[in-house]
Amino acid sequence: MGKSEKELQKFMSYLTNLMIHVIKIVAEKRVTSSWTTSIYNSLVGMYRANKRDNNSLRFKNISELIETINEIYPIALDIPSQECFDKYYKGDIEAFSSTVDKDEVINLTTQLTSFIFSSKLISKELLVELINNFEGS
Repeated sequence: MGKSEKELQKFMSYLTNLMIHVIKIVAEKRVTSSWTTSIYNSLVGMYRANKRDNNSLRFKNISELIETINEIYPIALDIPSQECFDKYYKGDIEAFSSTVDKDEVINLTTQLTSFIFSSKLISKELLVELINNFEGS
């Protein structure tokens, strides 16, 4: 696996982690400082992994990333289905997914990941404000 492939794998891993926590926020209609920190760390990792050696971007804008976000969504459901609602769903992804508004997850994920395309990464304070003001939480 070349360096470029490793960076893409890192990026996808960070995106999956971010989506896991967004799903928890949307499903449980609450947010914890731990989830916010995890989302922030994922955004920092995505920001770095999106840059190539020649300073070009792997994903140039959010529209290029939307398809990937939609592909990762079913994968990212696994962990929250085991953890949310005091482990009520016990990993039953199908039952759990019926309680999650996919459009809200995609919307919040899109809003958050849009910051990786700017010249300066979002501050943690602004991230907290954005998550707390999101209509679903």
